[in-house]
Amino acid sequence: AGGGLTFSGLLNGIDGVAAQEGRLLFLTTNHVDRLDEALLRPGRVDVRVPFERCGGEQLRRYLRHFYGEGSDAAAEELCGCVPPGSLSVAQLQGALMLAPHDPRAGVEAVREMLASQAGTSSGMASEKGREDAS
Repeated sequence: AGGGLTFSGLLNGIDGVAAQEGRLLFLTTNHVDRLDEALLRPGRVDVRVPFERCGGEQLRRYLRHFYGEGSDAAAEELCGCVPPGSLSVAQLQGALMLAPHDPRAGVEAVREMLASQAGTSSGMASEKGREDAS
């Protein structure tokens, strides 16, 4: 017998008789649909916060926060070149970190990342088309 954690043991640890009161528990997943309903029942999971990709206002605010005063023009430029819902905050930050002191260069880094992603996804699509044809 391995002595590993069982699903029942996990549930008891979360809210069983011996569970500690007055604590917060954070669960994260990319596949909430794969989780057992017993884990997600009210009382165990009371709040769900989805993390979505950036919209226009989020892009604008993030760039202004990242670069500070004087970055309004770059923020507007960024919103004009990034389709809403195409970037996660982590992707945006990663691109901006390539030019941490220059908002215009940061916007260019985001453009290059998007172009690279477009090239990768269109390359994958053409590979898929070749596989389907054979």
